Amino acid sequence: ITYIIKDDPQGRTIKIPAMSVFHLVPGADFKSGKALIEHFNVYLDGSEVFSIVGEVQKLKSEGKL
Repeated sequence: ITYIIKDDPQGRTIKIPAMSVFHLVPGADFKSGKALIEHFNVYLDGSEVFSIVGEVQKLKSEGKL
């Protein structure tokens, strides 16, 4: 997943790893046209995104942006 933080003076592009796990409907027939996915989970580490958002907010509060 790629993020770009609005107003980041360094214009950084942040790429974070992510993984999804799809749980299929038991016995689902792919040709039936009915729902195949029961639910799914997404796992990612957004800590770098939150860190840069904090930097930008700090710069804004200090009047530097």
